Amino acid sequence: MASGMCEIMETACRGMLDYTFLGGAQIDMYWNFNSTRVGTDHQKPKVRFPGSVGANDFASFCWRMMVMTPLDSKRFVEKVSYCLRDVIDPYRYVIGR
Repeated sequence: MASGMCEIMETACRGMLDYTFLGGAQIDMYWNFNSTRVGTDHQKPKVRFPGSVGANDFASFCWRMMVMTPLDSKRFVEKVSYCLRDVIDPYRYVIGR
């Protein structure tokens, strides 16, 4: 059992975590997701969320990523306003990116 954030991050870096669960405020059709802010101005965004807090690392180091968010048209957008992570997924190149 992991005792803290450092141990969990080290386990992920070693490739020993199969899945990570993340929450997303916005998700686009290429599975880029945003959990930081909505709006183009970084200093004064329309909405600011709690942030990634290591989500980029977990999404990069774990073998699979599951993003959970309520089913809402405001969350599924054509292009995210701030890309937390450019997802590395071989299947996304098939759908046009």
